Amino acid sequence: MELLHKCVECNRDAVRDEGKSTENWDVYVMTCTYCGGEIKLSLK
Repeated sequence: MELLHKCVECNRDAVRDEGKSTENWDVYVMTCTYCGGEIKLSLK
């Protein structure tokens, strides 16, 4: 499952596909391949 999402740090559209769920089950945290910034996705 490859997810692409804009990174808020560097605004590039590439993300490592190793998201982890947070305590809040509907939020998914991924890491940008370019700058290593965290990208939080809402699964709602």
